[in-house]
Amino acid sequence: LKAVAAELHADDCRYLLVGSTELICALDAKLDLRLSLASSPAPRSGERICIVDPDRTPASSVTLQTPGSPDAARAAVRWLRHGAGLCLNGKAQALLTAPVNKAAFAAAGLGWKGHTDLLAHLCGVGRVAMMFHAPQLRVVLATIHLPLREVPVALTCDGLTGTLRILDHDLRSRF
Repeated sequence: LKAVAAELHADDCRYLLVGSTELICALDAKLDLRLSLASSPAPRSGERICIVDPDRTPASSVTLQTPGSPDAARAAVRWLRHGAGLCLNGKAQALLTAPVNKAAFAAAGLGWKGHTDLLAHLCGVGRVAMMFHAPQLRVVLATIHLPLREVPVALTCDGLTGTLRILDHDLRSRF
């Protein structure tokens, strides 16, 4: 929410927040952002920030408010699925995600380490690379979701070659 608040004056984008209306409004109040938040099944014209809660998540659930809880991880997956679906169906132009608790994903028995893996699954692709993009610099990560001590073992010729192929393709086709 702080990122949305910081960007509102700099652009004319409309923001669609997917998640619990109750939790988002409570966070807005806690952070004293005073955002104009509208809640509806679909954004109405003129609204800059709209909350869509695809399954009317009861935020009063203690487990949803407990960081790292499996219920919170399952809710995050539902919301990520909904947001990705909006993009894949052409109803949203971009998806910006907040960090997810990877330990909670594991505790919930989800089949993904984090949202990168989940989004790859939803998009039907087997291999992905995470890129950070700025006008003068593009950086692709060779590993993701690993403790630093595990990185040397994770770096393999096949893995690096696959990542470099994605990078080469996307730099040529997208930039």
